[in-house]
Amino acid sequence: MALVVITNSIKSTPLPEPLTSHAIRSSVLPSDRNITQWSAYLPYLKNPTTICDSFKTFDGIKILVLVKSSPENFHLRSWIRYKADKNQEFKDSVRTVFLLGQSGSRDKDILKESQVHGDIVQGSFVDAYRNLTLKTIMGYRWLSEHCANSDYVVYKDDDFRIHFGNLIKQFKAQKNKDSIFIGHLVQKGKMIYRDPKHKWYLSKEDYPKNILPPYFPGGAYVVSTSIARKLASNFEKVKIIPIDDVYIGLVAQTLTITLTHSKLFGVGNCDNFQKNIACREFSKPDEVLDAWKTMTVYNLEKTKT
Repeated sequence: MALVVITNSIKSTPLPEPLTSHAIRSSVLPSDRNITQWSAYLPYLKNPTTICDSFKTFDGIKILVLVKSSPENFHLRSWIRYKADKNQEFKDSVRTVFLLGQSGSRDKDILKESQVHGDIVQGSFVDAYRNLTLKTIMGYRWLSEHCANSDYVVYKDDDFRIHFGNLIKQFKAQKNKDSIFIGHLVQKGKMIYRDPKHKWYLSKEDYPKNILPPYFPGGAYVVSTSIARKLASNFEKVKIIPIDDVYIGLVAQTLTITLTHSKLFGVGNCDNFQKNIACREFSKPDEVLDAWKTMTVYNLEKTKT
C-alpha cells in the first residue's frame, strides 16, 4: 500500500506551508495529522531508490538496516560504513540506510555525505527528538516503497551494534520468516510522564491511558518485512504520538501483532557481544579511542591501494 497519496476526501485541518529555513528551527511534530497527509506533505529530500536492487537476484537472507541517526553523528555513520566495508561476509545479505531529518546548518554537510555514500534517506521535517515518530514513519514508508524485496528489517539507533552472524542463525531457526518481531520488550510500561518539560512527555490528549502497550524501548529490534509493511500500511489508523517506540507498539496492538522478547537484544554495553544480537557501543571512553584508531589506520591503508 502506497503511503504517499493524498486524496480530495481528506477534510481535516489544512496542511501548513512547506518548511522554510526559518521555520525549521521551531517546527515540531503536530498531533492532529494522519500518515496519509504527512506522507504527502513531508517528501524525501534525499531518496536513494536503488540500494535494494541487488536483492532481486540474491537467493540468500536479505536484511535491510534502518538506522535512526542524528545529523551531527557523522562519525557514528562512518563507523557503521567502515564495519560494513571491512566485514565482507554479509555484503550480499545486508543493506543499510540512515534516516535523517533537516538540521539547517548541517544540511550542506549532509548533502555532501549523501553524494559520496548514497545511503541517506532525509525527510523534510526538523530532526528533533520529538519528531522521531516522523523519522520512523519515513523509514517504514521508504522500506515499503524501495526495499519490499527484503526478508527482514533491523531498526536501530546509530550507537547500537548488530551481530549479523547470530542474527542470521536466529532467522534460520525460525519456521516462519514472516512471524518475527523481536527485541528487548517492555510488556507493560507504567512510567508515563505528564510533565511537559520531560523528554518523554505524553499529554492526556495524546495518550489518555495509564499503561503503555508492549513496545521495544529504543536501541534495536528486528521485524519481518511482511509485518513491517503491514504496520506501514496502517499508520493512518493510529494517532501520532511523539514517542516513536511506543507508537509502533500502539500500531502493532491495533493490528493484534505480537512483540516477542529476546534476551539477545541487550540495552547495556557490548561486553557479551559474541553471545548477543544487539548491544550499545561506545559506553566506555576507550572504545571511542580504539574505534578512531582502527578506522584511521584502515582509511590510510585504503588510500595506499
